[in-house]
Amino acid sequence: MRRRVTLGSHLERYNRRLVMVGMKHIGYCIGAVVAMQMAYIHPDEHFQSLEIMMKKFMDVSGTTAWEFDNMNAARSYAPLLLFYGPIFFIMSQMFHLESPLLVLYLVRLQQYLVYIAVMKLSLKILLPSKRQRRRADFLISTSYITWCFQSHTFSNSNETLLLLLVLSIFHLQIVNDNSTHSTLSIASGFLITVGIFNRITFPGFILLPSFLVFFKFYVKHWKSLLLLMISIACSCYVCALIDTRFYHSSTLLLAPLNNLKYNLNVNNLAEHGLHPRYLHLSVNLPQILLSGLLYIIPRDTETAAQQIKTLPFLSIISSLIVLSSFQHQESRFLVPLLPLFCIIFTTSKYRHSSALLKLWIVSNLIMGIIMGCLHQSGVLNVLQYFHTPQHSTTVDIWWKTYSPPTWMYMKNALTVSTTNFVDDVEKIDLIDFSNTNNHVVDLKGCDFDLLNSTIYGFLEKVNHITLIAPDSIKKHLDPMLGSNLLMEQIYHSSSHLDLDHFDFEDFSSFKLGISVYRISHQK
Repeated sequence: MRRRVTLGSHLERYNRRLVMVGMKHIGYCIGAVVAMQMAYIHPDEHFQSLEIMMKKFMDVSGTTAWEFDNMNAARSYAPLLLFYGPIFFIMSQMFHLESPLLVLYLVRLQQYLVYIAVMKLSLKILLPSKRQRRRADFLISTSYITWCFQSHTFSNSNETLLLLLVLSIFHLQIVNDNSTHSTLSIASGFLITVGIFNRITFPGFILLPSFLVFFKFYVKHWKSLLLLMISIACSCYVCALIDTRFYHSSTLLLAPLNNLKYNLNVNNLAEHGLHPRYLHLSVNLPQILLSGLLYIIPRDTETAAQQIKTLPFLSIISSLIVLSSFQHQESRFLVPLLPLFCIIFTTSKYRHSSALLKLWIVSNLIMGIIMGCLHQSGVLNVLQYFHTPQHSTTVDIWWKTYSPPTWMYMKNALTVSTTNFVDDVEKIDLIDFSNTNNHVVDLKGCDFDLLNSTIYGFLEKVNHITLIAPDSIKKHLDPMLGSNLLMEQIYHSSSHLDLDHFDFEDFSSFKLGISVYRISHQK
């Protein structure tokens, strides 16, 4: 009887393993499919990476984010050249690609595949047990964060790669502290520097792990510590030289320092939105982990005591403390924590719960569809339509959508205008209404009166203009139908989810879709 139970438990464990392996591979396939979708998660995925690279490598006109303005110089070019330089060189110099969609697909596929490779290498180093590696791999492969964020060109996604590599090096140095690990120390210095130049928040992720590796390894190997410092100094100097050249600065320029100064000023952060300091813990972290929050509960007190000494746990704690000290908090800032939490989850009290496992899969599938397939996807669909012979860009007015990634127009001469603020009042003073050729106007979420003024301002100079707006706010366009304007829908995409204008008193605000209108004076 005892033998039968043991055999049954082995069979059950074997079947569970087969299911997990199968679901893991399905998860990776889903991620590849999601990477090829038109979803648009946040403007920074374009304006802090692709927009800049397209201007430098393919001579495309577009929007220059404030961080990359020569007056601010708050973002470094060095990480962009490291992560995207090779593929952009190949696309521009060898294949001369002209399709923005193909460029987007290739870069996203690169992001996704590199993440999988780095993640698997890190799991092999950070987790000693093959069973734990399988479980962590499964959770990571079936997370919508992997599908959506890690395939998109966020600096946070690249921060994840750098964090996993640095923690892996720290682990190798700690477990084998008899060796000097000279090469690893040099590599660590380089990766830490790139991490800082990529995002100024990177030191927060490695703060506590750095103390651990210092006392466990570097106090015994001062020469290795010296190599680490030299590597950081040399890498920092090279990155600074790159930025100095790209920003045309007469003095050596440190972009991370400019970024830090900007973010330490609360008035600057207020322009992007001030949040309570508990937002990361109360809202953003649950958005990242979903039902995985229940996996945080450890198996027992002994396991909990062991976990708090691990590099992933220390990184989670230090990053949450540092990031929560800033008043501007977005969920994507916590994206690098997802694989670390999945490592912690391998010793969860509920790691064998089939109900929790199903909940994890369902919740991530739902978020994968929302964020990876539908969210603001109509913006890219419209831009793809603009490359058809039916459309010629005169004046394109975007209203109540995310800012259009202007690099996808693939124009060598493109004027981009937007609203401005005077004493907290939104205005259109900076829009040149005399420019009626290749002019993109991003009105963002301005009120109807400004939209109306903008349309009439251009129609005084040109016969018709193009308006792009989500169907969720279509009723706000109705006043135009009663005026002397003719509004003709020339394109529509149903795969567009607008989460920014939900109104529970108006169910039409939940409508999917985005439309392109040709607006002209009635004859």
